[in-house]
Amino acid sequence: MSFKIGRRGSIGENYCGNKPDFLIAELEPFTVSRHHCSIKKTKNGAMIKDLGSKTGFMIMNERFGGRRGQKDRVEVGPGEHILILGPRGGHARFKLTIT
Repeated sequence: MSFKIGRRGSIGENYCGNKPDFLIAELEPFTVSRHHCSIKKTKNGAMIKDLGSKTGFMIMNERFGGRRGQKDRVEVGPGEHILILGPRGGHARFKLTIT
C-alpha cells in the first residue's frame, strides 16, 4: 500500500475515486501537482515515486521525476530524509523518518 501526496484541487473537483491521502493547499502559481508523488514502504526502507508531476521532487539534494527526463523514483533507507516537492526553494517540505 502506498501513501499519495497531491495538491488540493478546486472546491468540488472530482478526483474520480483516486484522491491523494495527503492534500496540500496551494495558490497559483502551482508547484505541486494534484497527484504529485507516492511513498511506499519496502523491505529496506521506502520507495518514493513521482506520479507524473510537472516539477518532480528532491530528496538527498537530488532531483527526481518532473518533465525533464530524470529517474521518476528513488528508494531510501532507514533514517531521516528531507523530501521537497516542486522546486528547490519550494514550500512543500517534509521530514521523512524511515524505520
